[in-house]
Amino acid sequence: MTDLETLDRTLLLARQLSGGGPEVNLTILESLRSVRVGIVADRTNASSPSGQYLIATLSWLVLAQGCQLVIDCPDVDMVTALPAISGSRLIQGIADLSADLIPSSSSVVVSRSLEADLVFVIGSTSWTGNARRSWRLSGGSWWGRSQPVDSAGATWTSPLPVGAGVAAAIAAAEPFKFAIANTSTSEFAPPIPELLMRTDSATVRLLDEDMEWPGSSASPIDLGRVDLVSAGAISNALLHVLAGIPGLQMQARVFDDEMLEPSNLNRYSLARQSDLGRLKTEVLSEKLANSFRIEGIPSRFDEMTRTTAPCILVGADNLEARWLAQMSLPEWLGIGATGDFMTLTSEHPRTWPCAGCLHPHDDGVDLPIPTVSFVSYWAGLLLASRLLARAIRIPPTRSRQALLLWPLRLDLPASLAWVPVLENPDCPLGPHNLITQRSRRRPVTIKTGTAHSHY
Repeated sequence: MTDLETLDRTLLLARQLSGGGPEVNLTILESLRSVRVGIVADRTNASSPSGQYLIATLSWLVLAQGCQLVIDCPDVDMVTALPAISGSRLIQGIADLSADLIPSSSSVVVSRSLEADLVFVIGSTSWTGNARRSWRLSGGSWWGRSQPVDSAGATWTSPLPVGAGVAAAIAAAEPFKFAIANTSTSEFAPPIPELLMRTDSATVRLLDEDMEWPGSSASPIDLGRVDLVSAGAISNALLHVLAGIPGLQMQARVFDDEMLEPSNLNRYSLARQSDLGRLKTEVLSEKLANSFRIEGIPSRFDEMTRTTAPCILVGADNLEARWLAQMSLPEWLGIGATGDFMTLTSEHPRTWPCAGCLHPHDDGVDLPIPTVSFVSYWAGLLLASRLLARAIRIPPTRSRQALLLWPLRLDLPASLAWVPVLENPDCPLGPHNLITQRSRRRPVTIKTGTAHSHY
């Protein structure tokens, strides 16, 4: 197995930014592999649940791009079990992760000073080193921020990993842009050079108010019965977030009939080299055995297997799966999708405009999907945040039913758009008022043919 195999989808996406063709794959790959990313954290920030989640998640997002990771952080005990980190020690777990992910990526632990191209300082950690670019990452339960490193930052304290995931995802776009912008070749002609510019500061808030998470190991929150359509990158990210919450409970089934391949490693947050060739559902069930009750269903989600669970989450790159999930009439349906550098996430309570209204037709593309770690992670994170808000009875808002997010330049207002979903007269599932009246098990008649999606 080679880096070209594992980073194939990342290179497809990088070429869109660079303006090059397949002939520049090796050039981009070498640039990604040469980037050194530093993470700096003191003991206080590294010993909190959200601080540990941020460090571990940013480490994976960086390593999954093929970059080199340099860490200046005490090897503290894990305070919350994370399925992506093996063992009981944070930094040793990250080192184990790097050895079982992209062939050439690696992590190096240093005790005092580090040398890196890009440095991310965690929370209130003090740092006076040098780097070509540097940021401070801060946040709360439901929000995350990157800002200049000389800005004040609060210590990470929240037990909820959502805000930490937001900060990690904001940061993870920077090594990708840096690698492409610093690739020297006459074959590069970036179609939109502004997308490669550094993001000095960006904040993403997923709730208007930063509500405290009410659950704990002593007082757990139960998500109930949940079915996941696909064991792919978005579902990996969603479960990666949920597994980082102390005491969270869930009875889940995951539908997928595929096996892990090398090209999955660039974006599947719970998959490793040592898992290749195994069923995706089997890997998730095993990795999450200590977190949730998860049953892997090694089958596609189709007319014969579709579910009656009250809550369904769809991360599949297949429109028909989204439509079938909607026709199962769950109490609540969440959908996560990506397309190149864009994520589209939405929620569909039973009486609201449906999945067919938002995703009415196939784009006709049936090719390998260009993607990168942080884009897929954003989709799963955003979907997880909607599910968690529902679990603690934060009422959804029609004006925020869908979210379009472009993660390369989150300092620009147009990079994030909350939008309503309107009832679509051309919905492939038929008139909306009839959808909500149909039997869950009634055969589905879909107006279009093959429903493969570019997402």
